Amino acid sequence: MGFLGGLLHGKGAIRVNVDKPYYISGEVITGNLAVDVLEPIECNGVVLVVTGKEKVYWSENHTETNANGESRSVTRVFADRREFFKQKIVLFNVQHSLAPGSYIYPFQYQLPPGLPGCFDNQSDKGVKAKIEYSIK
Repeated sequence: MGFLGGLLHGKGAIRVNVDKPYYISGEVITGNLAVDVLEPIECNGVVLVVTGKEKVYWSENHTETNANGESRSVTRVFADRREFFKQKIVLFNVQHSLAPGSYIYPFQYQLPPGLPGCFDNQSDKGVKAKIEYSIK
């Protein structure tokens, strides 16, 4: 069970469906949230969260020599991750119970201009860099 399905604690399933496989900054994301409820669920609303994250990793090797003239190889590892974009999309904000059944919540969201595009670089020199977006 994935993250979204885990939110229902085994009482159903959730799927986010978007109309295109990719979007660029400034475009409107269109899609829907499909919820299948097996048992009644109390909820305060339905919110989607769009996030953008970047990750980077690289290592540098160098040789250090001590006062006795002995050398050793030292590897320094650098890594970081950062969430640079996060936006909540409220599909509905009312406390009520969802009865068993299937529900579809359509949504539209315009991405701001200037967001970096997705990429995943896994170089053979030990450098890794990634920018990715998700909707949960």
